[in-house]
Amino acid sequence: MRRWEKRLSDVAQLLRQCAATYFEPDRFRLNCNQFLTTSRTVNFLIQKDKALIPDFDAWYAAHVIELWAGDKVMAWGRDSRNHIEKVGDLDLESELAVTLIFTHDEDQDISILCGRHELIGATVRHLLRYAEKNLPTGVSDSSVLRIRRRWVANTLPGRELLGALTYIYGRQRALAVSLASYLGHSLPCEIPDVHDIREVREQERTVASVTSRDRKH
Repeated sequence: MRRWEKRLSDVAQLLRQCAATYFEPDRFRLNCNQFLTTSRTVNFLIQKDKALIPDFDAWYAAHVIELWAGDKVMAWGRDSRNHIEKVGDLDLESELAVTLIFTHDEDQDISILCGRHELIGATVRHLLRYAEKNLPTGVSDSSVLRIRRRWVANTLPGRELLGALTYIYGRQRALAVSLASYLGHSLPCEIPDVHDIREVREQERTVASVTSRDRKH
């Protein structure tokens, strides 16, 4: 496995971690930062090993410079990496809708209102504790908390953040597939197609359902 392929395999794992921590704000932020900084190094490693790639300048111009020209998401990924390393975290916004379900009658569902601080910082545990404090014990134990969250970076308005990261990984993998073919081999199976990353597929709904019992595990 080439060095850039190994690094792309790492990026795939970081994408899984972003999806797995989508409802845990601090961990999601950390994983997004690491994804954006690590994903940029895939291209750096390709360039570092350009002596191994015949007619590298022409190939890179056709498959990266020209092909990615005008791609706003890829440009955002590049700029975000520079911002994270030189300035600090990206400014993120989150939409958060929380509904407490404790009967089969939807009219009985309780919507929980969250302020600005809770929108960004509320974890699943915090929201479960809210339910426990505001309902009788018997009801709380049998209730389901449905959480719908959507993260957006202020520098990429209108684009859901996990979707943007998934797009970046998909474009980088397509580049690696093209390079592997150019060099006469296949991309290693350790580098999954984006459609085969289960955590991303499950997270597309950006909805989690948890119960009070889940807090004990």
